[in-house]
Amino acid sequence: MPAKTAKPSSPLTAQDIAELAEVSVMTVSRYFNAPEKLAATTRARIQRIVSETGYTINQAASSLRLNRSQLVAAIFPSLSSPIFNDTITALTATLNQQGFQLMIGQSGYDLRQEERLLGTILGRRPDGIILTGTEHSQATRNMLQNSDIPVVEIWDISSPPLDISVGFSHAEVGTAVAQHLHESARRRPATIGADDTRSLIRCRAFSSSIAAHQGQAAPIITVPAPATLASARAATRQLLAQHPDTDAIFCNSDLIAMGALIEAGAAGLDVPSRLAVIGFGDLTFLQGHEPAISSVRVDAAAIGEQAALRLMQRIRHGLVESPVTDLGFSIVRRATS
Repeated sequence: MPAKTAKPSSPLTAQDIAELAEVSVMTVSRYFNAPEKLAATTRARIQRIVSETGYTINQAASSLRLNRSQLVAAIFPSLSSPIFNDTITALTATLNQQGFQLMIGQSGYDLRQEERLLGTILGRRPDGIILTGTEHSQATRNMLQNSDIPVVEIWDISSPPLDISVGFSHAEVGTAVAQHLHESARRRPATIGADDTRSLIRCRAFSSSIAAHQGQAAPIITVPAPATLASARAATRQLLAQHPDTDAIFCNSDLIAMGALIEAGAAGLDVPSRLAVIGFGDLTFLQGHEPAISSVRVDAAAIGEQAALRLMQRIRHGLVESPVTDLGFSIVRRATS
């Protein structure tokens, strides 16, 4: 017998939805709070009733009953940088599947701003917090330790996590790119990066690894974070003026790599025979770029998905299998190297 869909005139309750969908009230509760525990057909039936009736859960009452807000707060350095887009999309989708909503703040690569944002966020008592990177002010660390709220640090596993971390080693990225260029017989490599912590870790690891291979550290040129095409071009001009024999540039973002390629063309330097260029991020919107840009690929979507799943495990069960999830990276060699 098909489920009834008549909409009552009085405010709907979970009991009403349960009767219309021909399920128990507990099943309706699970639909909103732990949908992954329901069969797909049951979820679809309840979803249809919810859509047709316009029912919304009484979040305040639910939060009091479950001692949960169903909110997760995340702080990213930049919302305009495309490198975080896939992470945010996957994070949002995975949390939604688990019955949670994502609230996002932007720190502007400023630890003090992250600290101020966190103070505001904690007043709303989210069920979980996601931070970008492992570097934070001492005040931020103190607030998180006192809050007893699960925390996931993403895009970095350089330091022991506050609670959980999901990402990759930036130092290993720098070392791997240095090894790659050394094996490609590049003897005057350099690096350009933004002045944020994670970029600097990659730059310094690259430079010191080149020193280990070739006896001389690679030059490092930095630009203010977030890097722009204009700052990338200016940094490339500076590098080529100071080190005209540079034969390879490790650019710590694909945007910087684009700027380096523009300046190489302006200087009449053939890529890759005279100058190799490798970016970082392997952004999808550059896949049609000519020449095809060599880059370090990180699975930004997997970072978002795994961060959400680890956080859910921590919220619901109080522990995770491992506090650190290393998703690794790969060097994708294309026309520019």
